[in-house]
Amino acid sequence: MTKPFRISLLATALFSSTLGARLQPAPEVVAFTHVAVVDPGGTATQRDTTVVVTGDRISEIGSTGDVRIPPGARVVDATRQYMIPGLWDMHAHIFRHGRDAFFPLYAVAGVTAVRDMNTAVPMVEIEAHRQRLAAGTLIGPRLIAVAGPLIAGPVGEGRFPPQCIVATPAEARAAVVARKSMGVDFIKVHGGLSRELLLAIADEARRQDLPLVGHAPGTPEEASDAGLRSIEHNTGVHMSSSPDAAELRKANRAATPDPGVGFMIQNLRRRARAKFDEQTAQPLFAKFRANDTWLVPTLVQGLAWQYLADGTVPYPGWMRYMPRSFTGEWKNAPGFINPSAQDLVDGNNDLRTAIEIVAPMRRAGLKLMVGTDANGPFPSLIPGISLHEELRLFVEAGYTPAQALRAATLAPAQFLGREKDFGTVERGKVADLVLLDADPLADIRNTQKIQAVMLNGRLLDRKALDEILSRLEASAPNQ
Repeated sequence: MTKPFRISLLATALFSSTLGARLQPAPEVVAFTHVAVVDPGGTATQRDTTVVVTGDRISEIGSTGDVRIPPGARVVDATRQYMIPGLWDMHAHIFRHGRDAFFPLYAVAGVTAVRDMNTAVPMVEIEAHRQRLAAGTLIGPRLIAVAGPLIAGPVGEGRFPPQCIVATPAEARAAVVARKSMGVDFIKVHGGLSRELLLAIADEARRQDLPLVGHAPGTPEEASDAGLRSIEHNTGVHMSSSPDAAELRKANRAATPDPGVGFMIQNLRRRARAKFDEQTAQPLFAKFRANDTWLVPTLVQGLAWQYLADGTVPYPGWMRYMPRSFTGEWKNAPGFINPSAQDLVDGNNDLRTAIEIVAPMRRAGLKLMVGTDANGPFPSLIPGISLHEELRLFVEAGYTPAQALRAATLAPAQFLGREKDFGTVERGKVADLVLLDADPLADIRNTQKIQAVMLNGRLLDRKALDEILSRLEASAPNQ
């Protein structure tokens, strides 16, 4: 359940005490010397480099010894360390229950930007958050894009407040116009929308100059042709890539919903009979290329089934930082009520299939981005650190570490048309940076070995990051 928008006194203390002082005022100039700069754009790692940050921008970068360090700069000796651009989570729900803890959790995990996919928080308050983040009085990722309340149809795949339910084309268009007046950055659609409703939303979104993203309410083919810029969770791709897709869809439409189990279980049961076939998928993949449709697979969602089976979470050490009121709801997550033993087996198999689908997507030249759905309906996903598990799963699916990093840095910046400011470590770009103790191109798990995070030119060293975690641990039982 979404709680009323607020920043608790405890969180305010967290953001504005010594940690806040450590963030602001920022030194005018910070110089990282002897660092290895990792380029997710594909060029070789730049060894023994000096990166100078002035204000919120990278002002100079070059070989150590060739770069002049301005007098009075704070010098960080980054010998044997690696610098990457800040990571982006392109499917997040940062404003849901427990968000007071989630802002700094993303930051300490090196996630410097999020795309929020469904919130009732007024955009005026979103803008206030953006101003505080920019000023350094709030520790957390920049809110790079925010959807506002999603739009769904009258018969769908579950209910996700604060969604807006539409039943006619007129209602669909009105919902888009309402979001435009709210000031949202884009429109997100969900399940239960007929083709007629989806086309009405898409047409009005074009009129209002709002990008359209979301689930594929009917088929991914229809969603791509309607103009969805990104399809979340690879919705419908598994089914459309099955040789008997038409028969399976017909059977699913005729099936009677089971009110005794969660909607995620019912969705799983529909997919479980589909068999992914790479050759069958090629026309769909060609359509994605032709329409420039991006994909956000959120593979890490599949780990929820293991949690339901035996309580396993990907990063158990991070549980102590999570609000207890939030993690206490995981065992009774509405979408996962009453799974059978076979459902749990099928759920783990579904994750394997989701991973299997990503490799041919890469071979087909499709554009994928990293997102987690953390703080969404799936239990066991811890905001921030879950993005590192998604990176690992991308590599398991056949991506190189460099390609996986690109999907969490440069690719999202390109998707949003922000690559002039973000996505790589280059002169003139915004100083959202992560300093690592080991090479992420040698092992993608090294993205977790974080020595420092720079947010908008403000440095959080390891001591500051540990202080944040200590305060989160102390406050978790009371949130």
